[in-house]
Amino acid sequence: NENCCVGLTTFEPSNMKFSSLIFFCAAFIQTSFVDGNEVGCVTGVVEGQDYFPNKAVAEDSQQWSVTYENTYKVVSNAAAGESYLLYQCGTEPPAEQLDGRHAAVLSVPLEDVGVLYTTMIPFLEILGAREMIGAFLGSSSWVSSPCVSALFDQGLIEEVADPYDATKITNIPLDMPSFVGTSGGTALQTEIKVSVENEEKNLAAFEWIKFYSLFFNLEETANEIYGATKARYHCAEENAALLSCGDEQKSVVLWASYSTYCGGWDVATCPNYYCEFAEVCQAKLLNSDEMGSFYSEACFRNYMTTEEFIEFGKDADIWIYTSPDFDNAFATFGDNLTDFVSIQNKEVYDTEGQGANAWFEQRLAEPDVVLQDFCDLVGTENLNVPNPHKRVWFRNVFTEPVGSLGQCEDPAAPLTTKATECVALPATVCAGSGSSGSGSASKTSGLLVAALVALAAACIVV
Repeated sequence: NENCCVGLTTFEPSNMKFSSLIFFCAAFIQTSFVDGNEVGCVTGVVEGQDYFPNKAVAEDSQQWSVTYENTYKVVSNAAAGESYLLYQCGTEPPAEQLDGRHAAVLSVPLEDVGVLYTTMIPFLEILGAREMIGAFLGSSSWVSSPCVSALFDQGLIEEVADPYDATKITNIPLDMPSFVGTSGGTALQTEIKVSVENEEKNLAAFEWIKFYSLFFNLEETANEIYGATKARYHCAEENAALLSCGDEQKSVVLWASYSTYCGGWDVATCPNYYCEFAEVCQAKLLNSDEMGSFYSEACFRNYMTTEEFIEFGKDADIWIYTSPDFDNAFATFGDNLTDFVSIQNKEVYDTEGQGANAWFEQRLAEPDVVLQDFCDLVGTENLNVPNPHKRVWFRNVFTEPVGSLGQCEDPAAPLTTKATECVALPATVCAGSGSSGSGSASKTSGLLVAALVALAAACIVV
């Protein structure tokens, strides 16, 4: 800062040294850093100053990257094959970059953006950029977020019912920067393509929160959020390994639902996001590459017949039903499902812990929460802590009501995580049971080990 050299010249008897120090101080001031990334436009641009001292780096994501210069950054989406030149508002975009190589040239931070998919909303909400959403490119009825719904009601977010027909987009400018999918295709002139679905790992998908942050100069916030989420994820992973070590028989999980529209049973195929959750939580996930013998003309792929599904899933310990219509399916097929172990033991869960559709909107933005939920179901979540994890997404269809996201308390406040802070188990913990009993033995032994750890800790304190 301007006072960086105060007092130094009192130790310099030579005019030459005095002049050198003045030169040094002037140079220092000219190359100094701003205190964090700018949240608005700058005035009086200082040559040589780094206007993005807080930087984002992709640690796990494979599909995006960013390079920084003092006054601009270049963001690339490998899956879409596009790049975006983002220059600090108040500065000029570099002339040598304005040769058409970039899909968009934007002054940042952005203040008004469109979003095409509901899955994009929680990323912006977590960043604290909810109020930067100027338009939703679809029906507002698809949105689960209470605060975004409140902004719709207040007229602060526009609904663009048909974003693919320019003649029908009359309530927002066609050049509004808008986050869209990898293939794009809307009538908006400034598309920012997001390729979360191209990532292979859950944390890599969540790390797109950093990608979003680049357009709002919120890298510092994104780095903190991602770091905390990643730490919880790996802590839960390590706990699950410790709580299940020595168990030869893992909990068997059925991940499936019936599709009325497609006319068949939709079962897990790996690799997929849920396969990773099962693996990390030390569970066995039933999956099928063939998916079944029934080809659905409506959905252009294969599904299982009821007979195939019964044989496939009847012995699973736990059934996660992945659509919000279990009651309808059970009313239709209940007589065929009586031999299911999961039905007999009332170990069937759907994804309506926060409402009918919130899962589809938010689960990409909360991988640590989903992991803790999954590990809780199969008995490899450390619950013997002062504040044990309470399931957020998976609710027992027989004993628990459909949940809700609740009311919006403050549209300006960031969306807070529903994750539980993970308490790491000591590395010496190991069940070591080697049990060859039923899959539920893993759940029981995991809870027993955690209880013994808590008891031992209490004894040490005493």
